[in-house]
Formats: sequence, structure tokens, C-alpha cells
Amino acid sequence: MSALPKPPGYLQQDKGPNLVRIIWIFESFSLIVACLKVWTRVKVLRQSGLEDVFILLSAVLSLVYGSLLTASIHYGLGRHAAAIAPTVLKALKFYAAAIPFGMLSVTLPTLAIAIIIKQTTDPLPRQLRILYGVPCLNLLIRIVNVILVFLSCPQDSAIDYTIWVVIEGDVIIITACVPGLRPFVKYLRQRYGSEHGQIQNIRLIAQKSNRISEITVPASSASQAQTHARCSRSVSNGEQPQPEENIQEEDTVELMSSKTHDVERQSAERWRESEDTRRHTVEAKTGRESFPSIHRDGEAGT
Repeated sequence: MSALPKPPGYLQQDKGPNLVRIIWIFESFSLIVACLKVWTRVKVLRQSGLEDVFILLSAVLSLVYGSLLTASIHYGLGRHAAAIAPTVLKALKFYAAAIPFGMLSVTLPTLAIAIIIKQTTDPLPRQLRILYGVPCLNLLIRIVNVILVFLSCPQDSAIDYTIWVVIEGDVIIITACVPGLRPFVKYLRQRYGSEHGQIQNIRLIAQKSNRISEITVPASSASQAQTHARCSRSVSNGEQPQPEENIQEEDTVELMSSKTHDVERQSAERWRESEDTRRHTVEAKTGRESFPSIHRDGEAGT
């Protein structure tokens, strides 16, 4: 039987560019997250452990894995063997060299997760053996999987397996790092959130002072002239001029205190007037009752 005819553009099919994009998007993100996690442990928390070493080492191994895969793609990985006959051996050599780094980049972050679980849960000895046995079993399964991939269809299966290893390894690294980034977020809030909060408080105080001045002190040319005159005097004396909001607030307080003083003074005057009137009335009544005969004699003489 003759071989089936190849579809048009068979030799031009290339999965390499998409594979390169997937590799470096995930590699870059996982490397950034791993560096932030280790920096937080060392600089913010002032402590580090074996899990940090595993995470950072897995990120470096994943970076080497991506670099070797990129070199293999450059020599034809992702294309059909008939299209890359002169460079197929170089492509397979770089791909074979990348496999151990890929397997370790997936195994080490699982060990880091096992250490984190041990530190947070305090498992029993039997549970601890299972916890550390799962990453080792995962490594053995991957070795067998690589052998089966090469024995089946080297080209298509290798590409699918490569994409799976890249995504899985980087996702495991990110998963191991995310819980350790909580102190980093808290550090950012304390470092930059406080300054932003102070600026917001200043703006709110300024807005409130403006509202108070609008309600209690109507804008007039005299008050504005006083404000500008005060600023001019401060500048001429070599002092730093105060903001207009603070000057308006001070004028508002002074005006309110003067109005309060005027009201108190008027109330005191009215009280004194009422007391004087009452005293004169009482004295008049008391005088008429004390000397009734004088009034009678005066009336008789008239």
C-alpha cells in the first residue's frame, strides 16, 4: 500500500512559536512570584527555611528547562521530522538535555509544599511518610512517562508533554509561593498605604474647612483682602505662608468666637436691665408701704 498523501502545507506546520510563548509567559510569572516570596522571607520576616531553597531552586531549574526547550525549538522542535532533517539531531539533543531539569522543576516545589504542610499541621509520623513519599512517587511516574513518550510518537507526543510539564511545573511553583506573599502585601500597605491615607485625610480636612467657611463666613472682598494681606505679610517677614484653607479656617474660628462673645455680652446686658427694672419696682412699692401717713397728710393738705 502506498503512503497517504500529505495535506498541503504539511512541511510548513510549526508549533514552535506558540510553544515559546507558553514557555516564557509561565516561566516569567513563576520566577517573579518565587523571587518575591524568597525576598519576603529574607527581608521582611527575617527568616528562611528549606522550603525557600527548594522554591528558588525549582524556579532556576524551570528557567534552564525553558532555555533548553527554546534552543530545541530553534533547531526544529515543533515541526515535522521531514522538514528538519538536517537539524533534527540537534533538536533532540537539546530536548533530551531539558527533560531532567523539567522533572526536577516539578518535583522540588511539591517537596516545598510538603514542608509547608508539615510546619503548619504537625502531622503524625505515618502521615509524614506519605507526605514526602508523594513527590518521590511523582518523580518515578514522570520518568516512566518520558520513556513512553519517546517510544510512541516522538514529535507530536513530545510537544504535548512539553506543554504539560511547563504549565504544571510553573503552576506548582506559584501555588507554593502564594501563601507566603501575605506578609509582602501587608508590608506594601504599611509602607505606601499610610502615606496615601495621610494625603486623603489632609484633603478631607481641607474640604471640610472649605464647607465650614462657605456656611459660616460668606465670601466677601474684605475677607479675601485680609487673607491676601496676611499671606503678603508672611512672605515679607520671611515666613512660610500658610495655605488659604488654613487661613480661612482661622478666620472662621475667630468670627465664631467673636459672635459668641457678642451674644453673651448682649444677654448679660438684658439681664442687668431686667434686674434694675425689678429692683426699682420693688423699691417703689416698699417706699409707699413704709410711709403711708405722709401720703395721707399730703392728700389732706391739698
